[in-house]
Amino acid sequence: DLVYKDPARPNIQKACTFKELVYETVKVPGCARHADSLYTYPVATECHCGKCDRDSTDCTVQGLGPSYCSFSEIRE
Repeated sequence: DLVYKDPARPNIQKACTFKELVYETVKVPGCARHADSLYTYPVATECHCGKCDRDSTDCTVQGLGPSYCSFSEIRE
């Protein structure tokens, strides 16, 4: 677990994140004919603000940053 959870300190940090999302797809112009020119990305349709959920959110003062990805760790 990459997030330290101190049982002696209550979690009072607030965070806002998506509550629901949909995926939208667009066609990227200028791609070669044999290449997949469709790009799908998530779009938040509803947000939620409240106590930071340490099980699903990086609740640190300084986050892990965009260069960190746990996707490969989850798949293995």
